Amino acid sequence: MARLNLMRPAAVGFGLAVIALSFAACGGHSSSTPAPVPTPTVTPPVSPGPSQSPCTLTLGLAYEPDGGNGNGFHGVQVSHFQANDSNLCQAQAPASTPFPISFQSSVGGIAFSPQLTEGVAILQNSSGGYPLVQALFGALTANLVPTGVPYDVSKQPSPVPTLVNTPVPIIPDVTSVSILDQSSTGGSGVALAVGPAATPPAIVALTSLQNAPPQYASDVPFFGGNYSDKGVLPGPYSIVRISPDQSNVLARGPKALQTFAVSIVGTGYQFNAENHDATLGYGSSVILRGAGNIAYDPADSTRALIAGDSSGDANVVYLVDGLPASINKIAKLTLPGNVNSMVVAANGTYAIIGTSVGIVVVSGVNSSSLAFVAPFYRVSTYASGIPYIDCTGTHRRLTDVYSIALSSGLQPNTSNNFLVALGSAPGVACPSGHTATIAALPFDTSTGSTPAPSASPTAAPTPTPSPTVKPSPGHSAAPSPTPSPIPTLFYQNNVVAPPAGADYLFVH
Repeated sequence: MARLNLMRPAAVGFGLAVIALSFAACGGHSSSTPAPVPTPTVTPPVSPGPSQSPCTLTLGLAYEPDGGNGNGFHGVQVSHFQANDSNLCQAQAPASTPFPISFQSSVGGIAFSPQLTEGVAILQNSSGGYPLVQALFGALTANLVPTGVPYDVSKQPSPVPTLVNTPVPIIPDVTSVSILDQSSTGGSGVALAVGPAATPPAIVALTSLQNAPPQYASDVPFFGGNYSDKGVLPGPYSIVRISPDQSNVLARGPKALQTFAVSIVGTGYQFNAENHDATLGYGSSVILRGAGNIAYDPADSTRALIAGDSSGDANVVYLVDGLPASINKIAKLTLPGNVNSMVVAANGTYAIIGTSVGIVVVSGVNSSSLAFVAPFYRVSTYASGIPYIDCTGTHRRLTDVYSIALSSGLQPNTSNNFLVALGSAPGVACPSGHTATIAALPFDTSTGSTPAPSASPTAAPTPTPSPTVKPSPGHSAAPSPTPSPIPTLFYQNNVVAPPAGADYLFVH
């Protein structure tokens, strides 16, 4: 069977280039001029309220790109939701805004390797598309830095790599990017970028993610003679996702879902087109961007949840297994609202789904059937709406959920995980023009719920002065400590709402 291979570097020096199979591996970029490293700028707050970090030191952060909706802000907003003591940060004052990191143009999506050592952002060009792939450093230390000159996937590389018999695919608008990384076995990562207008249709792979700027590595075509495929690979595709164990890749478009097996052969990543399902496209006239309503089971990379189908039903979820060799639809569930985002807990039991009517929790991802779990902040029979105070001080429920995530480093069957949601409520109008809110709360992956929910949220409280204790003879007075309650809910307003169909939120 003919296969497509991408070279992956051994751990020789820093940033060894990944190049096409027909090239010889070499250290560094002997034929390229090092790009200048710009210093990132911090923009002024985008709301009348102060821009502030709710915790001095933080373990949990949420990154949300502007997606073209920043009203003049181009970059990534950062919310600090988990303190260094592993507890939630205090909810922020209604007018506060997330910390802004400015980029040279609008950011349409971000991706990081599992170890957070490699990252990329997709930037907008002057034509309005998002073809510029910018290297990102600092995710591991919670300090994102856009570095070097972006690689433009809308143009042919210059010079064109030798022994490339066909034109390198160009993508005028990248709609999804993921990083394939095997650093644990001595290699480094490649960024996989897709867009429905790719010519010719393909996944474009970029390397040199740790040695900016990114470079063209190779491509995985959707049409042509590279595979002894088990069927047609219908396109176009706007979504690319990589399994948690890095063994398989899903590409998705409005018409179909395509699987690829990924393996290591010598020093190369080997892509093998395995199967497709013409019923599991997303079917919408709105192009999906980012995660694309795909959620792998972290405990079993042969399983995944796929929301929506080629007929256009946006409120159905399918459980599939057998990936990548097969796409077996073993369960289906109809939800009360349209699905915008999904994540599966680390133990593979529960899925948390962000919909147009709130958060829906589903059990059975590791079984053969799906079932609803009782809501923890009930707004309807199956949906939860997290309570919060919006930018104007009005009490709301987060019912239109654009993105959903779980904090990284999850351990099965523990209650010290955090569910993070990006969303809004009907009628919210903020002076900043940014109407979305980031909310976080504890989530127990053994029950599919949040432990001991608070009855109602309050803005960041002022600490109560400690009472004075009457001194004993010969001793000076000392205040008695007043224990601070552990927060059970975090929220921060003035977040840029993503465009329709975009699921960009990244949490660690």
